[in-house]
Amino acid sequence: MSTLPTLPVCGRPATIRIEAYSPLDGQPYGTLDASVYVCPSHADQTATALQEAGFAVHRLAGGDGTTKRCGDGLDATDPADIRTLTAPAAPAELPFTLPACEQPATIRIEAYSTAPGEPTGSLDASIYACGPHVDDILATIRAADMNPYRVLLAPDSAPRVCGYVHVFATGRLSGHPAWCDLSNCERRREHCSPVVEVDGVHREPLIIHVMLIQSVRPGAVPMLSMTVVDGGGRAPVPVSEHMMMPLDQAAVLADKIRSLIDAAIGGAR
Repeated sequence: MSTLPTLPVCGRPATIRIEAYSPLDGQPYGTLDASVYVCPSHADQTATALQEAGFAVHRLAGGDGTTKRCGDGLDATDPADIRTLTAPAAPAELPFTLPACEQPATIRIEAYSTAPGEPTGSLDASIYACGPHVDDILATIRAADMNPYRVLLAPDSAPRVCGYVHVFATGRLSGHPAWCDLSNCERRREHCSPVVEVDGVHREPLIIHVMLIQSVRPGAVPMLSMTVVDGGGRAPVPVSEHMMMPLDQAAVLADKIRSLIDAAIGGAR
């Protein structure tokens, strides 16, 4: 029985599914051992890697580009240990194009994006450059409405080539919302904010947790997640209720709650 090789996948939206078969009773397509979703750029490379590992491959349409990503799939090469394959994080889509130089870098350029009310901006990426390409890369970053700052490489820096980019998870190019806690987003397949606990002055019978959640799929929008646990002892075991709502509905709910509280304490209705 063959084992699944390391596959050249990238995490981008997938539109192709490749099935991998092991031979059985003289038939090349004997048992279905794996199924992998891939993007068009990595379909041929993935098929070749599977064939070189001894599998027969069958390619078919799979995924609409929104639900599956390049690298998602199922590994059933060991029937006793069937594993889900999870795509890696998709590379950041940079707002500029860098030279494909590959010469040793001697300069590191920090790229900052700015927004109203942010004088220092957000450190989004470090771009490495060789001497001949420094001015071109600086101009390219400025043309993308970002601010570049040149930094000399330390003598003990890890070797990098010209055009190498490190995208900071806390920056605007990372694909994470500003409120994301940056914790296991790819495994959970969603971005989550830190949990806000709703506590009163005294110990409350209800435990309420509120947070923001947004799926990692393209085009997803943030939702408000609220979990309420009745720990007041009125039931044999604590009872938990969970709900999610769009942010516009959550804003209306917050306004209605404020109005009811004002009325309860003698304020305006």
